[in-house]
Amino acid sequence: MNFTYEFPDITGYIQKSGTYKKPRRISGLRLGENRTAIEKRFPLSLSRRDEDKDIDYFTVSMKERISLFDEEVASLGCSFVKGKAALLFADFIFSTKEMRNRLTSLFGEPVKVKDVFLWTDAATSIFLMANENSASLILADTALEQAYIDEEQLANSAEMENAGFRKTLWKKYGDPVGRIGQKTYIVRALLVGIPTAAMFACTWIHPELFAGDANIFIISFMVLGTLGFVSLISLAIRRLSDIGLSHLYYWGFFGFLFISNQAGAKLLSDELLATRITGMFFFAAVTLLAFIPGQKTKNKYGPVPK
Repeated sequence: MNFTYEFPDITGYIQKSGTYKKPRRISGLRLGENRTAIEKRFPLSLSRRDEDKDIDYFTVSMKERISLFDEEVASLGCSFVKGKAALLFADFIFSTKEMRNRLTSLFGEPVKVKDVFLWTDAATSIFLMANENSASLILADTALEQAYIDEEQLANSAEMENAGFRKTLWKKYGDPVGRIGQKTYIVRALLVGIPTAAMFACTWIHPELFAGDANIFIISFMVLGTLGFVSLISLAIRRLSDIGLSHLYYWGFFGFLFISNQAGAKLLSDELLATRITGMFFFAAVTLLAFIPGQKTKNKYGPVPK
């Protein structure tokens, strides 16, 4: 049983219940039931404990033959969130392909999310592992599964609210770790990008201010401009994380810009002009990321941003 599966945010995939309601029980084991009540009827053996998420995973001893979707269950498990059964695990000898066909005939075509086939509505979600030879599925209480993901995101928000101004500023504009949604990215990129672009444009409009020895304009440009570019880089990396792309794409692009800038300076015999052209490509890349939608599920970089 896949007790280590990382559940995605399925908000964007929830549909209305079809003709056939999805089951909320496997034999006498029912989703949403109190743990104490279940323990009175079924012997539970602790199989895994997730300390970070405070979730216990149990294997269930089957004293009699149990079936689901007219197929015998080979092994059974469950986990609890807030004292209630939130997940039911079932493994079969039946093949994944045959189980998918059977579920499709009952509930319609599934959505492929990461490594599972998903059938979901507001009450119940069915996750069928796509990469297993024999069928392995999870019945989940949709509300409890989503509540847990929301709690995880609220905890992150509360942590930011309790942090100091500098930490909050760093978390929003400087930290490249995690994901950032399209709308938030656009707002923050504009707040940072407009003044940075304005300073960048000054090198074209008033180049005389940046000529000669170091002066207040040159120093201000270097300090504030560098902070602006670093912030835009961090925001762009988090946007890539939301899209699900490796950060290597961004660093590869930066490597290309660096080489192009060095080559352009020699070809044009004007280092400042080469830097201006390189900067335009950088701003174009930052702008492009605002138009690419992010993944609607939890990925390796974190949960779906609100």
